[in-house]
Amino acid sequence: MASACSPLPVRPASSVVNLQVIDADSRTIELRALVSARNAPQSWDLRCEIREKLIGMIRDEMPEALPRERAILIPSGDKDAEFLLRERPPENTRASAHN
Repeated sequence: MASACSPLPVRPASSVVNLQVIDADSRTIELRALVSARNAPQSWDLRCEIREKLIGMIRDEMPEALPRERAILIPSGDKDAEFLLRERPPENTRASAHN
């Protein structure tokens, strides 16, 4: 975590740099990055920078860990969506993160 903070334009105000797992279940892990800044605007900038760096690191180093859920949102009563209600045969293929 400290090495991820070193290239940031806004530096942490002290040596308080920590990454904690605050929740986990079968599908997700929630992280909390703890850093300190000199004032509120720098704190916000640091928070945004760290979040973007963490997401970028996950995207580059372990893209299979990013969510891959899809949804089709259709307003109720939409006649164009009738094709979704038709009976379809089951698919023989299964999505894989290794494709």
